[in-house]
Amino acid sequence: MFFRKVTSKSNGKEYTYVKLIENYREGNKVKQRVVANLGNIEDLTPEKVQSLITGLNRICGFSQDIAQEIESKKVLEFGEVIAINKVWDFLGVSKAISQSMQDGDNQDIPLLVELMVMNQIIKPRNSKAVSDWYRCLYLPHLEGKRLTVDQFNEALDLLVSNKDMLENHLYEAINKVLPLNTETVYCNLTRAYFEKTDSDSESILETPDRKLVEAGILLTRDGIPIGGHIYPVSLNEEDGFKEKMEGIKETYRTKNIIFVGKQAIIGEENIQLLTAYGHQYIIGLELRFNREVERIQGEMRAPGETFTHLSDNMAYKDINIRNTRYIICIDTQKADAKKKWIDNRLSSIEKELLQIKKWVSEKFGTNARANFYKASGILKNTYCKRYFDCWYDEKNFQFDYEQKSDIIERDKSYAGKFILKTNNMELTSQEIIKSYLNYRKARNEIKLIKNYEPFPEESWEKRIKGHVFIFMLAYLVEKTLERILVSNGMSISASKALAMLEDIKVTVNQLNNSEIKSVTPAYEPQQKILKALGIKQLQRMLDGY
Repeated sequence: MFFRKVTSKSNGKEYTYVKLIENYREGNKVKQRVVANLGNIEDLTPEKVQSLITGLNRICGFSQDIAQEIESKKVLEFGEVIAINKVWDFLGVSKAISQSMQDGDNQDIPLLVELMVMNQIIKPRNSKAVSDWYRCLYLPHLEGKRLTVDQFNEALDLLVSNKDMLENHLYEAINKVLPLNTETVYCNLTRAYFEKTDSDSESILETPDRKLVEAGILLTRDGIPIGGHIYPVSLNEEDGFKEKMEGIKETYRTKNIIFVGKQAIIGEENIQLLTAYGHQYIIGLELRFNREVERIQGEMRAPGETFTHLSDNMAYKDINIRNTRYIICIDTQKADAKKKWIDNRLSSIEKELLQIKKWVSEKFGTNARANFYKASGILKNTYCKRYFDCWYDEKNFQFDYEQKSDIIERDKSYAGKFILKTNNMELTSQEIIKSYLNYRKARNEIKLIKNYEPFPEESWEKRIKGHVFIFMLAYLVEKTLERILVSNGMSISASKALAMLEDIKVTVNQLNNSEIKSVTPAYEPQQKILKALGIKQLQRMLDGY
């Protein structure tokens, strides 16, 4: 005899029942019949199940202390894993990867890529290689898999080798389920650090090896990533820049490519090259020590009521100077917080400077050496040097200070502000600001790319390209998850939603010769997220791993 789950539909709703089935023979055929119906699975609480087990044990004369016979084996990550997997399947990424593969390629490549994407999104705090880390996850299609370092590296190599073909298939797959507006595409120029550890090193304190990566990540108007094409960022004609741009326009059927980035990353030479090639740009200017910013200093210090409100916390002012637009943006919430921080910092430093003044008048007091070193510490402080002029008259034992009111006023006027420079005259101010905010979100996600799989030094460049592609896929999954949640009335970030699902685990226990896998319960906020992803109810008991 054995138990079976039977699902039926009534009035558009699914119901699952648990039944006790037995096999019996009729002639030469083996048939099955229902011995008992245990009712709706939703009504079978752990207490009711335990009561049935206890009663059966008592009747059969078996041991009552079942708990002593259960051995806990492991706990696996499940909540955030199943959510990422649902979005992955929704986008059809595995199918797009399979379409880009050759007959002889490892058929686990889509799974290997999915696991690397999960690793990028979840960002485990430890430094485990993904070839070790994946073992702490529960996914049905991981059953019986033993994945190696070489297989993960093979998957990265395939991503790089088939990059153009894969991006074509991926774009077509995404466009079917998530219609993309690619009339204008934003090429976000950014930098990240690619970090790897020395696999031969035995020291946990050794600093990981890092290399600077320059990349161009393509985003749609809505901030959806669709590709990455420039490694490193090079806008010179001899590096095939024009051909790359034509390729992007053909692949994504786009009319206009706008380059977005920080002034320090793009550089003045590249800005001039973009202008010479007839391309448009949106640049986030550096505020300090910048002549362009000094030219619009008066507008920067203008009262808040002269700015146009974009949202509750965002306002802007659009200035046109000789065919160049400067958009001064202010995040009022951040501005208030920054001004408060400056005031608190000034108060804290001034309190210590007053103490120094007292010590000096007392010839550094009874504990002269300690007081001297303490005074040296605050006088070397970055913000003390920025906001205060200090002087010491050794002959007369006098110490005094004065606030740099002009610097303080300038920093407060900069609080919460950023300035965008663009040669685009068609887009609205709101669209330009939105594109730059999308760029900042993507840049914050890609600041550090970690890799803990060992590979030869000569493979650096290829591995970097592969990992940048993994980042693009991970960011695509996150943005899609956010869109799904928003469409279901939940305005929360992907990272917050996944953090909420982190508590849902799969516990694996051994009972005699049987392995029992059960899912920890999902509570209302978690159920709401899962329901938005099409997961109506998690099974409490799992059949296989």
